Amino acid sequence: NLPAIVIYNFNGGAVPVDVRQFANFAFFEPENGLTWLTNAPTLSVRGSIHVRGSSTQNLPKQSFSVEFWNEFNDDEDHSPLGLPAQSDWVLYAPNNFEPVLLHNPLAYQLSNEIGRYASRTRFVEVYLNTDGTSVSPANYNGIYVLEEKIKRDQNRVDVAKLDPEDIAVPDITGGYIMKVDRLDPGDNGFYAAGQG
Repeated sequence: NLPAIVIYNFNGGAVPVDVRQFANFAFFEPENGLTWLTNAPTLSVRGSIHVRGSSTQNLPKQSFSVEFWNEFNDDEDHSPLGLPAQSDWVLYAPNNFEPVLLHNPLAYQLSNEIGRYASRTRFVEVYLNTDGTSVSPANYNGIYVLEEKIKRDQNRVDVAKLDPEDIAVPDITGGYIMKVDRLDPGDNGFYAAGQG
């Protein structure tokens, strides 16, 4: 009774960690309470996928970063499962850190209900086809959480973009996006109280 996403990477093999891999994403939504992969998808979009996360990337069930593309491989906004349109998404894999599957989605929902932005989410079942064959039960990858990737956007984190010439008050005041995490290639960061 959950929506399903079929990810087809055209016989691309395992989803890579550091490189975006071309894929198609087909979204199937319940009709009369059930989701059937024999029905037409409600959304079918091309894009890219790669493994997301550092401490969880070697687990059997991996999380993925998803980006929707147009025919020129440029970002293209879509509204999967009724979520506000954007090109960047996360398929979060609840794993041994979250065996009940709902800690993060519940916290995000409570935050949104009190008026504080958090990623909007939808539970989905994911089928990952990496061998180029027809989709089958062998491609079932489990229950995931489709969630908004944290980024500057009027429907996500609504903060103004700073330009290089913005170097003094009031131009540099306002909202910022920060993360407590390992640095990604090209990221700048700082350490405080022994934490990065």
